[in-house]
Amino acid sequence: MLVLLPLPLVVRSMARNRRREARLAMWDDRPLTVTDAPFRGYKLAQLVVNDSRAWLVGVLSVRYGVDEHASCLRRGCSPPGLDCRCGFYAYADRARAVDLLDVLSRTHPHEHYVLLTVDLDGDVLEYEHGFRAERQRVVRIEIADQCVGCRDSQRPAPVVALVTHPQFRVEQLRGQRDLVAHSGMPSGSSPLRPLCAQHLPSTPGTAHTLTSLRSLAGTEIARLGDDEAPRRRRPVDGAA
Repeated sequence: MLVLLPLPLVVRSMARNRRREARLAMWDDRPLTVTDAPFRGYKLAQLVVNDSRAWLVGVLSVRYGVDEHASCLRRGCSPPGLDCRCGFYAYADRARAVDLLDVLSRTHPHEHYVLLTVDLDGDVLEYEHGFRAERQRVVRIEIADQCVGCRDSQRPAPVVALVTHPQFRVEQLRGQRDLVAHSGMPSGSSPLRPLCAQHLPSTPGTAHTLTSLRSLAGTEIARLGDDEAPRRRRPVDGAA
């Protein structure tokens, strides 16, 4: 029996196949290197916590732990597929990740991103500015010592606590229809926020120390140096 597909589906399928062919072609002349040493990379994520553990939610809302092997939704694709986009991404240069942290602090003011140092191994594809890998191990998480609520202030108050609270999850997922985003922050969890005394929640949340977060996450956690912390927003003309 002949099955006729709608024209838009045919066009989308053809465009998708052309993109895959282009991705595959870019690796034709690349040399293959075999090494036992992992590749060191840097990236951003949100640190999400519940009562018993902590995990990470990437910039694209994908959830992962501190030691993971990548998977792909495409049948027969083994990450990182040469003609695919699956795998774990990271910058090779720490400065690029720090620059992105500064950008996201301004474009996503209610989200708190942390800086990750990762080791990538298994099959690893190297790009101009970074990597895409089969396996990722988070070896260090660094938290900027800046109050999320003071980002618009030119006179920020010092951070007094690293806090999780059910309201933080509600605020972040409000209006969000992406199932991936909801799966990254299930009920009972909360993204971590550094806060000053003025911006602490009106109802009790949970305050964490670096030591307690290390225990929950299962990896090293430290403060991010002030020289790499996001820059404050500039006041608009005429503002105090």
